[in-house]
Amino acid sequence: RRHILKSMFYDPTYTRKLVKLKDGRTLSYCEVGAAGGTPVIFQVGLMGSSMVAVLFDEPIQLLRLGLRVYAVDYPGIGDSSPKPNRTLQDWPNDVLEFVNIILGPDQVFALWSHSLGGPHALAILKHPVLSKRISRATIVSPWLPFEDSTLFKTIKRLPPFVQKNVLPSLATTFSTSTLSMAGSVTSCGSNLQLEVAKIITSYASRQGQAGNRQMVQIALQEALPIPRNFQKPIFIFVGCRDSLVGQRDCLKLVHLLSDRGCPNVVFHAIEGADHNRVMGGDNLVRIMHSLLPPLAVEEKASDVMPSSSENAGWQQEGTMSVLKTPTRVQQPRRFGC
Repeated sequence: RRHILKSMFYDPTYTRKLVKLKDGRTLSYCEVGAAGGTPVIFQVGLMGSSMVAVLFDEPIQLLRLGLRVYAVDYPGIGDSSPKPNRTLQDWPNDVLEFVNIILGPDQVFALWSHSLGGPHALAILKHPVLSKRISRATIVSPWLPFEDSTLFKTIKRLPPFVQKNVLPSLATTFSTSTLSMAGSVTSCGSNLQLEVAKIITSYASRQGQAGNRQMVQIALQEALPIPRNFQKPIFIFVGCRDSLVGQRDCLKLVHLLSDRGCPNVVFHAIEGADHNRVMGGDNLVRIMHSLLPPLAVEEKASDVMPSSSENAGWQQEGTMSVLKTPTRVQQPRRFGC
C-alpha cells in the first residue's frame, strides 16, 4: 500500500495536471476516484495542495462510492499561475473556466471544501452562473471570520502590519494541518504520514509561500460571502473538539444561509473530531456520502443514525442524521458530544 500511495503522487494520471485559462494563466489540479463517477470539485485548506486528493482515492475505490474528485490549486499554489491582488470573488470565475474545460459546459457537480477552502466554496455558491451547476455542497470545518468570533476578535486586535505580513508568514510556516489530515486519512505508520504531508505541503509551496500568504490575507481581510437562494442541499460538518472553528459560528452560518433563502442546510457536529481529523476514518465516509445523490447514499451508506426519540428535530437524509433549516436551532445537535 505504501508503494501504491506514494506512486500516485507522481503519476500524471492523477496529479500535476494542468489546464490553461483564457487569460493565459494555468491551473494545476489532481483527479482521483471512480472513472465516470459523480464529479466533485474540492477546495483545499491552508498549506494544502491539490495532491491532498490522493488521500481520498482509497476510500472511494474500496467502498465503491462512485465519486470523481477534482482538487484545484489556488493561484500561486502548486503549478497554478500567481494572480496578484486576487480576491475571493475572483476564484469562482477560475473554477467556472475549469469545469467548462474539464467537465463540459453543462455538467453539474458537487462542491466540497475544508477549512480555508470554506470561504472559497461560499464564494462559488454565490456566483450567479456557477451556482446553478452545483447539485449539493459539503463544507467541512470552514474558516468563519465572524466579528464576534473569539479567535477572529483576537486576531483583529493585532496591528494591521502584523495581520497583513507577520501572521500570514507564521501561519504558513508552522501550519500542521496537512500532517494531521494525512494522519487521519491514511492508516499506515507515522513515517508514511510524514512523507505524505511533506509531499503535499512541498507542492503547495512549490513557488514559495506567496500563494499561501495570499490565502491568509484573504481570510483575515475579506468579508465572508453568503450565498442567496441556493435551493440544493448544503452540508456543514464540524468536529466537537475543533479549536479553530466553533460550533456556535457554524450554527450562525446555518442561520445566515437560511435567512438568505437557502432552505436545505444540514448541520453535523462530530464526536471526538478536531479541525482536521473530522476528515478521517468513518467521518470521511460520512462526508463522502453527503456528496452522493440521495439514491446512491441509500445504496452505499452504512447506518449512522443516532438512536431515537432524543433526536427530535432530526430528519433522515439517505441514512444520515441531520438537522434541517429553517427550523431554528437553540443548541447544536451532535453525534454523542
